[in-house]
Amino acid sequence: MRYLLYFAAICGALVVGLAVVVKFDSDYEPPKRELLRIDYDDLASQDAELSATTESVENEKTDSVRVEEKDADKISESLGEETEKNTVDNKYDDNSDSKSDSKDFFIADAPYTRLKKVDDTSLVNINHRLGKSYEPNDLVCVYDYVDRELVTLHSEHTLADKDALLAFCDMMSAAEKDGVTGFYLRNVYRSYEMQEGLWAKRVRADKYYGRRYKVPLGSAYPGSSEHQTGLAFDILSVTSPEATENFKKTPNYKWLRENSYKFGFILRYPADKTDITGIKFEPYHYRYVGMTLAKHLYENGITLEEYYDSPVHWK
Repeated sequence: MRYLLYFAAICGALVVGLAVVVKFDSDYEPPKRELLRIDYDDLASQDAELSATTESVENEKTDSVRVEEKDADKISESLGEETEKNTVDNKYDDNSDSKSDSKDFFIADAPYTRLKKVDDTSLVNINHRLGKSYEPNDLVCVYDYVDRELVTLHSEHTLADKDALLAFCDMMSAAEKDGVTGFYLRNVYRSYEMQEGLWAKRVRADKYYGRRYKVPLGSAYPGSSEHQTGLAFDILSVTSPEATENFKKTPNYKWLRENSYKFGFILRYPADKTDITGIKFEPYHYRYVGMTLAKHLYENGITLEEYYDSPVHWK
């Protein structure tokens, strides 16, 4: 009997314990997990900000390119035989034909012979070139010869062929007697290296320079410049000292055009002969060829290229 009571007591305790466990389990709630929520409005705002930043960077790049282009234009405007504006006409930049030609044309590739000997009558151009080491034998300093009351010098260090310079001095004296004064001598002798520097400036200002087929040049390719002979004189006036076409409006130009041949000089690059010489009109560029040849060229209205039956060949 006593054992039965013990058994009943134990069973009762088990029932109570089970009830407690069941109640505890029913009250248990697992921790809640929050779902990852995406704020699409915020993402759209961030994307807009990113696009605006990208556009700003692109605009800065564009502005930078425009500044560089303006700088290049300023460089181009300041160039010349020394400071002349580059007038190998930018209109050709927009010409599709010239751009097409530029792909396979370069003035340096024009056919040429190397001149071994040079005298007053020599033809020097892109097809008849001087070597890099060529230097005239009889160069003298212009400053020591000219009457500086008649001629203003661009540089006291200018050099020239002696015979040509003496003829130039006679010409200036004759001009004064005719009442024409105020001449300005800008340039005579220029070495191969100096011409290389001038050419490089032109190319930096205009990437197509020397690559437009049959477009006359404003500066000769190194080795093809008459200035390397010491026989080419850039003669202007104190009222128009820059190497531009403006000089043709002066009385100095008119006098030279009518009288220079009497002293052995010719206007080397006339306006109506650019397709023959390959050089644009230069009203200030006078070449000494001696009085005999100068008279013949003047009276017949021809250039050195025509005299030698050798118009410039581009290819």
